[in-house]
Amino acid sequence: MPIAKLACLQSGLVATNLTDHSPMGSNGMNKNVLCGILAALLGLTGLIFLLASDSHFAISQWPYEAFQGLVFSFVWGFGVSTIVAQVYSGLVVITVAVVAFAIGHKLSRFLASTDTQTQ
Repeated sequence: MPIAKLACLQSGLVATNLTDHSPMGSNGMNKNVLCGILAALLGLTGLIFLLASDSHFAISQWPYEAFQGLVFSFVWGFGVSTIVAQVYSGLVVITVAVVAFAIGHKLSRFLASTDTQTQ
């Protein structure tokens, strides 16, 4: 019995094994998650490139500079404190990652369903 299903049963939640009913089998779920993670990384990379590509720093410093640039934009543009701006910036980064993951996951599921229908 999978660990996730066992945990759901122990907590009293109704558990269904999604991979049993999937036309792709258990590897399809892993492929969808992998594509979602890849899309999230591409989304974060795009955000970093958008915010820090014109800086004179090394590429290894771009994530830090992008985050600090976002913090500066919130502080200067909205007049909030630095701590609040860092929280907002963290929420923006998390939102970009989650939305990009969802798009990649859904796109992978859509492409996989069209592949199984054409065969």
